[in-house]
Amino acid sequence: MTGWTDAPYALEQGVRSLERNLAAAGDTAIWFESPLNKIFVNDRVKPTGTIVNTGRIALARNESESIQVIVRPREGAPKQSVAVRVGALAHESGRGEIPAQNIDVRHAAYVPVEIPSYFEGPTGTFPDPLLPARQIDLQGGKCTPIWITVNAPKNAAPGKYSGLVAIQTGEFPAEVWLEVEVFDFALPDAPSLKTDFGFSLPAAVDQARLKGYRANEVELAEAYASLAFAHRVTLRQVAALPNETADYAAALRAFEKQLPELEAAGASAIAVPPSLLEFPDHLKLANAFVREHGLENRAYVPLAQDPPQPAWPQVYDNAIAWEKSAPDIPIVVSTFGMSPFLTDAADIWSVHLPLLDTTNNRAILEFPKEGGEVWCYIDHAPPRPYPNFFIDFAPMEHRILFWQTRLLGFRGVQYWAVNAAPPNADPWNGSTDQTPVNGDGLLIYPSANGPVPSIRLAAIRDGIEDYEYLAILSERLEAAKKRGASQSLLQRAVDAGNLENLVTSLVSFSRDPLDLETKRRQIAEAIVALGGN
Repeated sequence: MTGWTDAPYALEQGVRSLERNLAAAGDTAIWFESPLNKIFVNDRVKPTGTIVNTGRIALARNESESIQVIVRPREGAPKQSVAVRVGALAHESGRGEIPAQNIDVRHAAYVPVEIPSYFEGPTGTFPDPLLPARQIDLQGGKCTPIWITVNAPKNAAPGKYSGLVAIQTGEFPAEVWLEVEVFDFALPDAPSLKTDFGFSLPAAVDQARLKGYRANEVELAEAYASLAFAHRVTLRQVAALPNETADYAAALRAFEKQLPELEAAGASAIAVPPSLLEFPDHLKLANAFVREHGLENRAYVPLAQDPPQPAWPQVYDNAIAWEKSAPDIPIVVSTFGMSPFLTDAADIWSVHLPLLDTTNNRAILEFPKEGGEVWCYIDHAPPRPYPNFFIDFAPMEHRILFWQTRLLGFRGVQYWAVNAAPPNADPWNGSTDQTPVNGDGLLIYPSANGPVPSIRLAAIRDGIEDYEYLAILSERLEAAKKRGASQSLLQRAVDAGNLENLVTSLVSFSRDPLDLETKRRQIAEAIVALGGN
């Protein structure tokens, strides 16, 4: 049936003209781009006339940060392949390096957006999956974003590192430079921000099989877990105490062997199955395990997710029963709407982000003062002007959520899924749901070679690491006050932590990547000036 109108195409992306400094001379345009910008396939570049052949990244030790190199062959150029090689980056002193294995090179693929999320943006193709750069095919007049991600080793000397990025196209070889500045502080292995992101192994298996994946389920699950941890995200189904079983003590002993690996990988939270409430002896064993291994600040039970009002009395009774058997395992209740379930029987309230803009705002913000903890969550809502993880939102709208989370004093973020898709559906062909929004619950793509990260997952990683910057700044500022540091040093740190020019509310924040990058550097420099470990 033919549509009555051209509505599906009325909002199609136009051709943007971007004014940029090219990184190399020649018919093939090459330039550096911030990871906070999404470059569309049909974008054109208007050279400024100045060649800037060096891309710059700044990061702490034990942190990852990305930069894009955009390659756009001339109009009409034949289809060709490009090879990108980045070797070790040498320290400016001539001693030490960031090894090549700490540098990941990928290229962005494009997925269709046929209906804009909440009808507030263009349709067309959007960059999102980040494929390994085994072979990158270029087309004349089309942009290909190449993502270079650097991870600074824990023992990296502070200072600047540099090295060549060799780009070999069918027309010519180009050599541009990458400069990486490492700040003199390190991020912890496990983020202080707790993350509870959902993962479905059955969905992962189904999607992988459709793409021709041949490895076994265990290897697939390990690949998803490794990818998530590399992006600072903890998957609930990966970092979780065992479900009820005939010999629960034996199951806990088996999990005990996995615990060091989870801790080394950076698990920020350890889930406890709510079904253990029906097995009091199991639950008591789980509580003893949590206490014995010092997991009280990371363990949690997701006891109820958005319970409807008729279920509130039962949830309350369940919370009281849980507290009696497992007092060391905090209870999380998630809630939303104009009449949320904010119960004092829960230790942690996980609130849908827009709840902060309702009359419940005061109760939520006061809860930590009463000994509670607050997390937030997003899903297929909220729309703009709130931040979210939709494919057709800008990276600033993915990343700024974590600055807001820190500003509010929240300790965790929940997200319902990283690999959701309807049965037999290929998310590479589009992921619009009935809301309609694009990419809800889908941050990792399936492929024949295993899971593929996304631009949005990279932005989430960066946001979690931004949260860590703010946490470290706060800790060092308090320590500096106690040791009687100079007023000028303290004021510098206070100014660095002032986010009013970046974030003023949940719906009002800068969309300019330069503002975030400038504030992030200011915070890093204040951390270094304050000193400490």
